Amino acid sequence: MNLNKCVKYLIHIFFIYMICGTPLFADMDSFKNSIEKAEKEEQKTQNEEDSVIEQNELAEVIFQLIFLGWGANNLTAIYSDYPYYYEPFIQRDYSLIAPFEVKNMLPPPENKKSWWYSLDFQPFYLSDIGGGSWLTFKGNSWRFFGPYFEAIVLTDTKEIIGALRLGATLSIIQTNPFSLNLYGQWISWFGFLERNGGTFGLETHFYPIKPLSFHFRGGFQTFSHFQISEAELKTSFFSGPREFYLGWRWWDLKDSKQNSIDFWSGPFGGIAWWL
Repeated sequence: MNLNKCVKYLIHIFFIYMICGTPLFADMDSFKNSIEKAEKEEQKTQNEEDSVIEQNELAEVIFQLIFLGWGANNLTAIYSDYPYYYEPFIQRDYSLIAPFEVKNMLPPPENKKSWWYSLDFQPFYLSDIGGGSWLTFKGNSWRFFGPYFEAIVLTDTKEIIGALRLGATLSIIQTNPFSLNLYGQWISWFGFLERNGGTFGLETHFYPIKPLSFHFRGGFQTFSHFQISEAELKTSFFSGPREFYLGWRWWDLKDSKQNSIDFWSGPFGGIAWWL
């Protein structure tokens, strides 16, 4: 058998195998399914990406609306001398955010102040610790933010603990009769106990009907290896710029794993002057 005949036989065998033998070992449906699976995965990925984009766009719109609402609520706030001086305590000066061409068309507000401050002195007591004095100076320096300073002296008649809390408050919402603020402070304990840390939390003011008001503060003091959750509730009575009040305070000591170690609570009362 010469070379030409060998080549011809091999060619014939190859074509016979391709036509007859290959289908015995092939699966075109598998090939089709694989392609379709790949296309579905691509489509799924695209749908997920589109969904993420839509969610991001929606979140951005919501954030913008919240920011605009916060700005309209806080940047336009102006105050009377103190709550119930004349109603309402908070008015709106929309000329502050209005386009220039309409500013002169808006009626002037009765209130003029863009700030308020109060100075507060209170005796207080915490069970199983002792009693002391608490001095607070706080307010809004310009519409929606301002200082929040506190000085504390606590004693059991044998030892004395002092604390300074220096920080600021930021308004989240201001309305008549309800306001909500966020506060943050650096805190330093000195005397019998020396520790440094921070305090964070929320504070509300509620002026439902003259001459009453209600106040709640809740947050935590955080230190290197422990934390004190704090809350206080008070009811006030206004007589001119003077605010007389009674309240109750709670402190919950927790370790770094948030296990409760000890708990203290007690009454307080005092007077605040609106400046």
